[in-house]
Amino acid sequence: MTRRTWLAPFTACLALWATACNTDTNGPNGPPPAGGAVVIVLNGTSRSVQAFTTDGETVMSSGAGVSLPATYDGNAIDVSLDLFVTTSSAGGGQVIWGALDTGEMVTTGFPGPGVADPGKPTLVVDLGGNVGALVPARGRNAVFLAFPGAADASLLASDVGEYVVRALPFGNLLISVDGNLDDVGGTLGPLGPPRLEYSNFLTGTFFDELDLGTGIGVTDISFLGDDLAVLAGGSLDAGMLPSGDGTLVLVNALGRGVDGAFPLDGNGLSIEGGRNGLAYVTRTRGAGTVDSDVLSFSFSTGNWVQGPNNPIQPKDSDGSDLDTCRVTSALASGRLLCLTLDPAAPSAPGRLVLMQADGTFITDVSVGAGASDIAIR
Repeated sequence: MTRRTWLAPFTACLALWATACNTDTNGPNGPPPAGGAVVIVLNGTSRSVQAFTTDGETVMSSGAGVSLPATYDGNAIDVSLDLFVTTSSAGGGQVIWGALDTGEMVTTGFPGPGVADPGKPTLVVDLGGNVGALVPARGRNAVFLAFPGAADASLLASDVGEYVVRALPFGNLLISVDGNLDDVGGTLGPLGPPRLEYSNFLTGTFFDELDLGTGIGVTDISFLGDDLAVLAGGSLDAGMLPSGDGTLVLVNALGRGVDGAFPLDGNGLSIEGGRNGLAYVTRTRGAGTVDSDVLSFSFSTGNWVQGPNNPIQPKDSDGSDLDTCRVTSALASGRLLCLTLDPAAPSAPGRLVLMQADGTFITDVSVGAGASDIAIR
């Protein structure tokens, strides 16, 4: 879920964004089918954003998709109605806004010298209903607030960690998720445990810090209400293969405490919040392998539904194990959607695979190369 935040009203909403800013539309080509959803796929290698519709039985392309700039090198997306936002390190750092229904795009930069190295954006809404994005800038150890139509993003909070990978609104606070990695030395080695940095949303001043105590390689989170599930993907061995030391850390954001750390017995590739209220972690199986399966986590119980000892094993159309899932989420029905990427052929087109809740294959559709993120609405 995305919290409604107390941002200053933004009134310079361009005609391009009139749909996203002011009305309650349902996306390209109308509303999703009954019982289904619109699925947005980001393809990093082929630099494209695609939309699909599913009714839980079939998956179909919806619209022509959007081609991203030739310099694009990002891997994460957020979506609100027909508006999407993604980031790229090109030109020192860019926030790219696009309209799914028209394919139009505008770009927001970062002020000042130096490389911003922006991470995954998080869409927020101001009191006037205008959509903006919180953008972590790993190269600046800061969080910026960006709006479509603005030339540059505005600095919201500085000194929020050594390698901030995500920023979240939390009432009158801003939570920065810091992987605490050495990007200055170029090694991306851990400088200490990952942590959450709390700042005042209006002033950017420091409020509190929560040391997560464990985990290497924090990449993303899933959040519901006051609970955060932080994915620490783990490390790589000398041969650049997964070490199998990934961790899921459950945090009570309101109480500012760690409620538990859950070993993945593999490396975490991604985490996504399903529309059924569960978080889905796609992981490698054990150390030294790039084959994948899927774990599901319940915020209500604070524990695995299907954990490392009984994972969901996606299946292909012939009944064989589908080992190339890299991102997995779920429809409200619990049926799964997985994006595939073959490590042996990373430039080849991937697939969006619809499965039963237990991983049984239903159908699939081709997507672009290097599929790296998914949004379901």
